[in-house]
Amino acid sequence: MSKLKLPVIPDDAIITLEISGYFYKQLQQLLLATAQTKTPEDLKKVLLKIKENNKYEDIFEAQIHTLTSLITSIEQAAKDQGKVEVIDFDPELSNNQVS
Repeated sequence: MSKLKLPVIPDDAIITLEISGYFYKQLQQLLLATAQTKTPEDLKKVLLKIKENNKYEDIFEAQIHTLTSLITSIEQAAKDQGKVEVIDFDPELSNNQVS
């Protein structure tokens, strides 16, 4: 059997990617939906592991780690590029429009 050519991205490769604010919001929604599959206590444990740079142990932890890392990187890039806007937000109102 002959060997196949398989394209891979090395672990240490840095890839530049342009995304829209809408795509970013979709990632946030995905993170929230994923987080809601577990109890708040389970989520707190995972977030603490991420904060302490501990290795994840199951697929849920891997998903949360991947999504939070991606979202954090996007937020930092948006900040560095001056693409973050400050809006008025009243936490007492449930119908705030964040666009």
